[in-house]
Amino acid sequence: MSPQYTYIQVTTSSHSAYNASHVVSTLPPPVLNTLLPPSMPLPHLATNTSSSVTVVNLVFPPSPSGHPIHPSGFGYLIPRPSSGYDTSNSGILGTVFDSSALFEQDTGHLTKLTVMLGGPHPLTPSHTSLPVVLNHLATHFGQPLPEPLLMRSHSHVSCIPTLSVGHLERMDELRAVLKALPWNGRLEVIGAGVGGVSVGDCVEAGKRVGCMWT
Repeated sequence: MSPQYTYIQVTTSSHSAYNASHVVSTLPPPVLNTLLPPSMPLPHLATNTSSSVTVVNLVFPPSPSGHPIHPSGFGYLIPRPSSGYDTSNSGILGTVFDSSALFEQDTGHLTKLTVMLGGPHPLTPSHTSLPVVLNHLATHFGQPLPEPLLMRSHSHVSCIPTLSVGHLERMDELRAVLKALPWNGRLEVIGAGVGGVSVGDCVEAGKRVGCMWT
């Protein structure tokens, strides 16, 4: 990707070239950093580190007793272990109650959960095995759990940026460079690595992108 006169030239991995008047990048900043020509660098794209997270999606059948598996709510987060992060911990960061948050999508009184693991926790294969995850959840909920109808595990590598001290000032410097020549405000860089890491922050950035374009 490079600015050329009144347009930005974007070359794809298949070597097709496109000329665009304006470009929005939602790539992770370190990835964007590798795509820019050395003659046109942008500051601070590779400054922050990132964490990897494994998510385990579980679907449980309707409870025979009629009692819910978990209380109503969005879910819960687990505080940092007082002993620090090591393989003796469960590795669980928290659990999202998908059936509560997105109940309009469900029928048949199924219970859906998403368990998040990793981040600062070092994970081993046993951390994400079904019996181990179910045992931890049963402890959290204070009751045994039925056998799930479905389990899916996905590892998302370097998916959460770790915004270090001075991030806001660095992003101000990045935006100043984007407004100046040669980009001249025609390239915008947004996403979790630039603004907030929450879904809401990313949605708002997408909504506001291009507001200054004329």
